Amino acid sequence: MVNPGVDQKIYVGAPDGTLRLINWTAQDQTFEMGPKRNYYALDLSLTHVWDGKWFGKIDYVYSKLYGNDDGPVGPMYESSGVVAYLTAVWAYPRIMDNSNGVLDTDRTHSLKLYGAYAINPDWTVGANLWIASGTPRMCRGRYGPNQIRFQVSSQYHWCGGQPIAPGSGVPPYGTKHTPWIHDVNLSVDYKPGWAQHRLDFKLQVFNVFNKQTPTFYGDYFISTSSPGFYYNMIEYRMPPRSAQFSIAYNW
Repeated sequence: MVNPGVDQKIYVGAPDGTLRLINWTAQDQTFEMGPKRNYYALDLSLTHVWDGKWFGKIDYVYSKLYGNDDGPVGPMYESSGVVAYLTAVWAYPRIMDNSNGVLDTDRTHSLKLYGAYAINPDWTVGANLWIASGTPRMCRGRYGPNQIRFQVSSQYHWCGGQPIAPGSGVPPYGTKHTPWIHDVNLSVDYKPGWAQHRLDFKLQVFNVFNKQTPTFYGDYFISTSSPGFYYNMIEYRMPPRSAQFSIAYNW
């Protein structure tokens, strides 16, 4: 196992039983470039620390995630139904052609608001809001203008015979991003004085407004003669509204 796209020095066995040093260059591997993942961000925050009565925080991030490999966190691995280490990325040079662009998990804007307020020594309520721009939509298909089916059928950065870098949009729809995320969570916490505030009853409600915003669309175009059935169809949404109740005791 070696790092792709960079020069490698490898010892191999010779017929006489000795080891021979082989210089396997990036050019020999025929990759356009090695792994690239650059993250740039501006993070602004404003916090009111807990003073026994209330806490609040505003956090805004403007960012860009750019390169040719999202690593084991990209949504394409989630949609494939296989674990990350079984991915075909970097297994064949052609898969990485036209792969340099805005990465799958890039979110340009992210705004988070947190807050908690003590109604009295026993009761505390809390809330958090997350607003974020969508992630880039992708289109993957068979390789080259003639849409050739090579080692892996439809994981190339080609769509309908046209090269398409990440973040370039989804032919023929033109959409470049998934919808914005709006997520609200609420909580209420009860620590009764009769238990010296050691007993803690907590109720949390996630996705209060039960938003069903799509977070991933099928991106396997395959070919113009055999279009993918799930192409441009919603595959994943925000988790539905749910609640969690817990009881804890602090010794």
